[in-house]
Amino acid sequence: MVGEGQSVSMIVVSYYTDFYGVSAQKLKESLSKFDLRFDIEHVDDMGSWKLNNRLKPGFINLMMDSHPKDTIVWVDADAVVLSHPKLFDSVGWDVAAWYNKVNSPWAGTLAFKPNNAARAALGRWMSLIERVDPEADVGERGVLHQDVLGEAFRKQDVRILQLPPSYSWVERLMRRRFPGADPVIEHFMVSRPELGPRR
Repeated sequence: MVGEGQSVSMIVVSYYTDFYGVSAQKLKESLSKFDLRFDIEHVDDMGSWKLNNRLKPGFINLMMDSHPKDTIVWVDADAVVLSHPKLFDSVGWDVAAWYNKVNSPWAGTLAFKPNNAARAALGRWMSLIERVDPEADVGERGVLHQDVLGEAFRKQDVRILQLPPSYSWVERLMRRRFPGADPVIEHFMVSRPELGPRR
């Protein structure tokens, strides 16, 4: 693990199924514009959006093993980076997310520092996901989002960097709430075209 205060580089990670192949290529191209390192991998389709999403914490854990000195920044494959996400270069936090409301972090953009507290939070997320019935009717948020992730992060030993909405930006959901925002990472929610961009 990297000591507190030491300089840590970031790497953006994600995975995608065939359905998201075009989107993943756009994400890669957007990262290359800002010389941001990435490790974005193709995975087999598990049969549904819910089951594919359940892979997320385990995949992030593998990325932390593969890049043990880096801040791991997860970005959903159907997103693009519009400017350098400089908040991830800062220090003094363990995990980062945008919170739609108290204890309800969105999982489209997340970050984990290479330290024990971030590992512990990720481990809790992995454990909680295993307890969720994969066929449960969990509504629009999916089994990973907000409640489960919020519970994983809700420990006093975890320092949370609460990201601004510009780091998990969805144009049609957020523009009226945050009219002056300048998006840094924009999500297109390809699986839900009714929430795609409208400018």
